[in-house]
Amino acid sequence: MQLTSKKIPAVEPVKSKGTFAFVSLGCPKNLVDSERMLGKLAQDGYTLTANAEGADLVIINTCGFIEPARQESLGVIREMLDLKEQGKLGAVVVAGCLAERKGEALLEEVPTVDHILGVHAREEIVQII
Repeated sequence: MQLTSKKIPAVEPVKSKGTFAFVSLGCPKNLVDSERMLGKLAQDGYTLTANAEGADLVIINTCGFIEPARQESLGVIREMLDLKEQGKLGAVVVAGCLAERKGEALLEEVPTVDHILGVHAREEIVQII
């Protein structure tokens, strides 16, 4: 048997719209919501990065049902806002249950958040960012 080879044309790399990091907190339902948002962003040309430092934006999918979960969510939000303040991160987007429950009132605690995205608006993540 003789092997033949063909030259395969190079594939044009997809141009990224930007990089994003993602933090998913809370229950298994939140993980499913996170995966849906991740899929939408990837499909739209955004590139996921493992580290928020240096990313164009970070999305934090929060939990807001029990006090320890709310405190963990607020802690992560503040940590990301510190990176933003240092110029090491672009936008900070807060999504999920805490965002849904507190809405605009969340801005009183973390006023430099760029976007708040409730549970029912997760499908619009691409349009919002």
